[in-house]
Amino acid sequence: MAEELERIYTIPLGDAYAKPRVKRAKVAVKLLRSFISRHMRAGEGSVSLSGAVNSAIWESGMKKPPRKLKVIANKDKEGKVKVTLAGEKEEQAKTTEQASKRKEEKKKKAAAKKEAPKGKSEPSNAKDSKPEAPGEQTKDGKQEAKKASPPAKK
Repeated sequence: MAEELERIYTIPLGDAYAKPRVKRAKVAVKLLRSFISRHMRAGEGSVSLSGAVNSAIWESGMKKPPRKLKVIANKDKEGKVKVTLAGEKEEQAKTTEQASKRKEEKKKKAAAKKEAPKGKSEPSNAKDSKPEAPGEQTKDGKQEAKKASPPAKK
C-alpha cells in the first residue's frame, strides 16, 4: 500500500468525560474518528483504527479512557486513513523479528527430529515389561494404578 500522507497527532479525548461514565470509551472512539476525518480530510467511514489504538482507549475500562492519545495517521491514495499508535511500528518490527526467529528455531528442531533414528523405547525382555506393583501397564510402558471400586450401598 503506497502511503500518500503521514501525520502524527496528539488527540485530546477529554471531552469524553462530559458524557455519562458508561459511554466514555465509545465517545472517545467517536471523538478520535471525527478528529482524524476532520484533520486528514477524509470521511468518518474511511478511518480505520488499529487494534493497539482501540485497546489503548479501552485499557482502563469504559469509564476511564485516556485524556489524550498520540497517534500516527496514514492516508493512502484511495483516501482511506489507517490510524496506529505512535511507536507501534517499532513494536511491530520487534515482534516480527522475534516471530521469524521462533520459526527458524522450530524448523531446526523439526529437521533434527526427522534426522534422529527411530528406535523402540520399549524393553525387549518380557520379564522387564511386566509391572512391578499391581496395576495395568499402558502401551508406552507406563504403569497406571487400579482404581478402587466404590463401596456397595446397603
